Amino acid sequence: MTKEIINFVEKIQGQLMFDLAEGNESNLEMIANNLIARHKNDTRNICQAYEVVKHSLIG
Repeated sequence: MTKEIINFVEKIQGQLMFDLAEGNESNLEMIANNLIARHKNDTRNICQAYEVVKHSLIG
């Protein structure tokens, strides 16, 4: 995994944890889409990070 993918994995996981702590509903796909909207040049890395987080949550 590249440093960029790891960075986005941490951002996604951080947002998930924040939402959980605040009692907010969280949507993994929405988090990834928001990151893509802000970092258009990193779409591939964000998609890879999304898959990493998804697979770690599923088991």
